[in-house]
Amino acid sequence: MASLDYAYRRLVNTLGPERVARSEFERMVYSHDFASLPKIALLQWRLYPDFVALPQTTEEVSGVVKLSDESLLQITPRGGGTGWCGGSVPNRGGVLIDMRKMNHILGIDPDGRTVSVETGVSWKDVEDFVESKGFALPNVPLNAIGSTVGGAINSGSTGFGGLRGGSLRDAVANLEVVLPDGSLLKTASDADAG
Repeated sequence: MASLDYAYRRLVNTLGPERVARSEFERMVYSHDFASLPKIALLQWRLYPDFVALPQTTEEVSGVVKLSDESLLQITPRGGGTGWCGGSVPNRGGVLIDMRKMNHILGIDPDGRTVSVETGVSWKDVEDFVESKGFALPNVPLNAIGSTVGGAINSGSTGFGGLRGGSLRDAVANLEVVLPDGSLLKTASDADAG
């Protein structure tokens, strides 16, 4: 318990007390996604996270991941929690990183036909923004109202337009990724790298 208390204090120092949750009720909210898990999962896994972290920047995500790595705590990223397979549910406690505060649309490049967004923005917000600029998304997840960009891409989601527009992963031009040790990696598509 002492090591969890120490990890909690470090999380609070990184994010502030208002963006780290550890009450039983708050942790219970994150113990499931859109669908109910089978009873066997309830018996085998510790579905409540020890803490819920709500970062607002990539640097804060990096700090939380680094702290979790140093503390040997499992991390579970979570977007909108609209998945059906338990992908955003912890199975051994640890730190659940709720990405929904990283919900900004950063800009659009009409010539490159790309839009830059943070991982926690909903697909509905992206769709509305793109349409307000006279464009349309090639693919919109079935659960776009609550689904986040990061969650849908991570789960390989598809949706309306998928047969013609491909998967959501096919539409990604580049990413900024936090690696398990907290370091950052920026990727580029083959078209950008060329």
